[in-house]
Amino acid sequence: MSRKPNSECTVCQSGFYARPNIKAKGGGKYCSRKCYLIGTNKNIYPIVKKCIFCNKDIIITERIYRNKKFCSSSCSAKYSNSRRKGIKYKVRASVRDLAIKIYGHKCMIENCGYTKIIDVHHIVYSSQNGDNSLENVILLCPNHHREVHKKIIGKQELIEIKKGSVAESG
Repeated sequence: MSRKPNSECTVCQSGFYARPNIKAKGGGKYCSRKCYLIGTNKNIYPIVKKCIFCNKDIIITERIYRNKKFCSSSCSAKYSNSRRKGIKYKVRASVRDLAIKIYGHKCMIENCGYTKIIDVHHIVYSSQNGDNSLENVILLCPNHHREVHKKIIGKQELIEIKKGSVAESG
């Protein structure tokens, strides 16, 4: 059960209920914290901060956003991705696109034929000075890619599969 308004806010003139003992002490003038801050000139908002990733201005209008550090979720994601530990090796998009164009958008393991998601795998790892050339990459489905990294499928086997696929497509 809500109480009937017995006071009027001095800032926004909306009706609200104030407890009688608070009114007796001279309180009950403001309906919310926001109106209190405006009415007593203690409102410190808006605050302008800088995004810690792209250095754009962030205008903070309410207290709940005071710890905001990024101007957008994409800046937040880019910042956290940039702080991940470890070395990141990637196959260039041009090599990936060329491999898919030549070998087709399918797993190169015989009798697999999976086409939904294709990973490009380095035969000689980048960490072992392998390059991003077309000769050093093979197209694998996620299951076979995992098997390669768990050493179920060996490097020699990959080289043989690659030679067989090159002979078929060329």
